[in-house]
Amino acid sequence: MKVSKAVYTLSLIIIFLFSTGAGFPAFGKESHPLPGQITDSTVSNLIHEIKIAGDRFPDRALTHSKEVIEIANREKNKDLLLLGYYYAAQAFYMLDNLDSCYLYSQKALGLNATNDTLTSRIYNRLTILERNYGHYTEALNAGLKALKFSKHAGDSMLMAESRLNLGNVYRNRGKLNDAIKNYFAALKIFESNNDSTDLVRVYGNLANTYMDIGNSNKTKLYFLKSIKYARHLGYDTRHGDPLNNYGAFLYDEGKYDSALFYFDSALRIYKKTGMQDAMAAGYENVGITLVYLNQQKTGLQYLRNAFTIFDSLNLARDKISVLLDLGLAFEKTGNNDSVLYYYTRAYQSSKSIGYSYGIKTSLYKLYQINKKTGNHQLALNWHEQYMQFKDSVESEHLKKNLQEIEAKYKSVKQEKTILELKEKELIEQSRQRIVQFIFGVIITIVLFLAILFWLKRQKDIQIHRQKMMTLKNEKALVDAEIAQKKLETEKLQNDIEFKTRQLAGHALNMMQKNKLLQSISTDIEAKMKSPDCGDKQAMKQILRSVQQGLNIDKDWDLFKIYFEQINERFFDKLKDINPALTSNDFRLCALTKLNLSIKEMASVLNISPDSLKNARYRLKKKLKLGSDESLNTFLNNL
Repeated sequence: MKVSKAVYTLSLIIIFLFSTGAGFPAFGKESHPLPGQITDSTVSNLIHEIKIAGDRFPDRALTHSKEVIEIANREKNKDLLLLGYYYAAQAFYMLDNLDSCYLYSQKALGLNATNDTLTSRIYNRLTILERNYGHYTEALNAGLKALKFSKHAGDSMLMAESRLNLGNVYRNRGKLNDAIKNYFAALKIFESNNDSTDLVRVYGNLANTYMDIGNSNKTKLYFLKSIKYARHLGYDTRHGDPLNNYGAFLYDEGKYDSALFYFDSALRIYKKTGMQDAMAAGYENVGITLVYLNQQKTGLQYLRNAFTIFDSLNLARDKISVLLDLGLAFEKTGNNDSVLYYYTRAYQSSKSIGYSYGIKTSLYKLYQINKKTGNHQLALNWHEQYMQFKDSVESEHLKKNLQEIEAKYKSVKQEKTILELKEKELIEQSRQRIVQFIFGVIITIVLFLAILFWLKRQKDIQIHRQKMMTLKNEKALVDAEIAQKKLETEKLQNDIEFKTRQLAGHALNMMQKNKLLQSISTDIEAKMKSPDCGDKQAMKQILRSVQQGLNIDKDWDLFKIYFEQINERFFDKLKDINPALTSNDFRLCALTKLNLSIKEMASVLNISPDSLKNARYRLKKKLKLGSDESLNTFLNNL
């Protein structure tokens, strides 16, 4: 079971593949500008030829790039030399000569170019190269520099590419949360550009990262989003790869029917593209899935097709993967001889190329099948070889880890020694300077004291003058403040009088409204009792509306706002005396404080004067007033 080689290849070079036009691929969508004004027709023609050659004819692109480098060296044109190195590095990358690609990228950086866009793209390439080498610290540093220069250039698409590369580095280092953070930063930019190719890439990376985390729901979500945008790419491996990857995810979850659908869809697209390695991977994935669906005969045919293509392409590890799958397929059919044959071939092929995974897997499978068929001695031999190889691999990993730790320790130790030497040198220098410093300090102190004495005399004179001026200003300020206070007091008194008039007017309006509504209510009731009344039901509805209008709650809310602006904390003080006071009690207290008559208050509250007198009597008790104490006097003093 495997993801197509095309997926692996594209994951390494994807950043280069999508520049505008048919020219040579560059980082990001836009083709980068030539550094400086290069007008020579020969150079222009060469660069044009490089762009035409692109990734289809990298040998031709490399030849023309070297010609550009020769011209640049001859004419001592730094900008042109930078461009030649840049194109040569890309051509070497397409030729899978990563060491030369790395060398020419470093040469380009060594020119200390001021073109931030081109510098960012070179650092992006180095990020990919260092990650391929397994140098994750160097890859991270290159990625951060690529991001920095893309920001300087103000190129949003380059920033997105840099974020995507950084996400890949963080994912390789196991820092999955940092990877997701950078992927989403790239996604935000890609979504604004709405390019299907970019969205397929970033959604695919998010899906793979969430699969590493173990979040199946988000893995599925982002795989499906990747597939959604891949549909716009037509018959292209970039369309087939998301389908293939999602099929692998479903396969790992044991959902073989669904996995087969996506594997088969990817295979159909790979066939249209004519990419042999992708087709072979598709055949292998469909074949092994059919085996698990108990369609061994058809599955075996697909696996044999995959092996034939991989063999013609001389892809040794891919052939071993198919041999292992064929062994598994024959295990399902119960053909033990074929199982032994294919696992033995897988072991021999893996051993010949030093493929650790193939050796380890085939040894274990040979042990299992011999144990199953009763060949216990052979099973024991295979198991011993398996354990020895496993221990040697683990020992090699341990040795490698120890070497890395030792190298880091030596590096730290060397840095510590250098720091100690520098510290001793600084101590010696400081000793020589101490005497000079002390002598200088003594002279400085004497001069300082003399100057300080003179300055103090001058300052005392100035302070005396300032005090006199301050006293004069303070007197003027106090006079101004008194005048201001007087104005503020008059304004406050005017505000209180205005608000009191508003309050009284509002109370009068409430009283007049209630009188009018009471009169209307009385007339309606009389009309309803008259035999001439036609539609009593309608009259009842009108009566209810009028009676609802007698509800003073809304009027009271506005009245309360005006009242509290004049009489701050009036109601809070009443609550302190008796928390059990009702809203009607508060209303009665407010109207009493306005010195309204019994009749006026009864009209406002929509009750009879007798009821109001009883309410005032009960209120006095609640406020703990004696029979000889005046409610009006008490509330006016509150």
